[in-house]
Amino acid sequence: MPLACRVKSLIRAWPLFWEPDSPFETAVIRILRDRGWVVHPQVGCSGYRIDIGVVDPRAPGRYLVGIECDGRTYHSGATARDRDRLRQHVLEGLGWNIHRIWSTDWWLNPEGEILKVIARLESLMDASNQTEKEPELIAQVPPDLVAAESEEVAPPECPSEPTAIAPLVSNGVSRIYTPASIEAGDPESFYDHKVTQQLTAQLSQVIDAQGPVSEAVLFRKVARAWGLERTGSRIVGRLRSLAPKSVHQTQEGSATFYWPSTVNSASRLHFRLADETALSKRHIDDVCLEEISALVLHVLHQAGGSSRQDVARSVCRLIGMARTTADAEARAAKAIDQLMKRKILVQAGAYVQLAA
Repeated sequence: MPLACRVKSLIRAWPLFWEPDSPFETAVIRILRDRGWVVHPQVGCSGYRIDIGVVDPRAPGRYLVGIECDGRTYHSGATARDRDRLRQHVLEGLGWNIHRIWSTDWWLNPEGEILKVIARLESLMDASNQTEKEPELIAQVPPDLVAAESEEVAPPECPSEPTAIAPLVSNGVSRIYTPASIEAGDPESFYDHKVTQQLTAQLSQVIDAQGPVSEAVLFRKVARAWGLERTGSRIVGRLRSLAPKSVHQTQEGSATFYWPSTVNSASRLHFRLADETALSKRHIDDVCLEEISALVLHVLHQAGGSSRQDVARSVCRLIGMARTTADAEARAAKAIDQLMKRKILVQAGAYVQLAA
């Protein structure tokens, strides 16, 4: 059966509505509702649900726009091609106007992304040449839900909803994580005392650009620049002896993190995000707990109350991890527990949220 026909047959079972799939979607839904738009999460059936359907205020029986979020469904799809090209083509052929929001863009500038959505909605509303075509069933709102809306019965809300967009950063720093570019060296001369000053300078350069940075990442970065593929105990010993003593260090078990002088380790709002490049992506083990805590707070500022699993998943996405492993969830949970001990977060049923 052709894909378009299969989608139609699935949807004609009648669109269902599910809970938002991630804190990312929850945040978008909340803000659109705050601005007066009627929206429904996870519209449809099977694997062809639209993340967010925005109801057309001129015709409450249909949707004006379907919003696709780069969240859990995107990463768990069979292929990016299915999600990004064929699927969108099929949905648009069935009558949907699709608007996509990428998670990285959202976490960097939620206000700007919401303004783009609002501009798209208003342009569709105001277009003088818009034809009143009746879209396929997929883009219609179920009659029972229209009746419920007319009786002012709102769709289920998520807990702990803020009334406005929280600022991306408050008295802190957020930027894209960008590795340092250091000069290559001759592996034959790595242990020569003549290059000691150069190695020390390179260590400082990496700390300033990438810090807080784990010792493992720091030493591996410098060793690779010198053509040394393995960072054995002898290499570690040499680099450790040359690491600048003036920089602040924090210890997490056997792991050491080096902090640049421009960053205060007491600041809980210092964090870096990944972009689409491979070099910008980090593993959560290479991110210090202070920065993970800042990322947790950032997610909860944007999404309100969320489960620990969803917070961990969002943190992993922000630093560029494609999968959220059990170890990654445990590390995020450790940061959450520390924030709860400091009374910055509280537990509300199955959710964690910012303390009042």
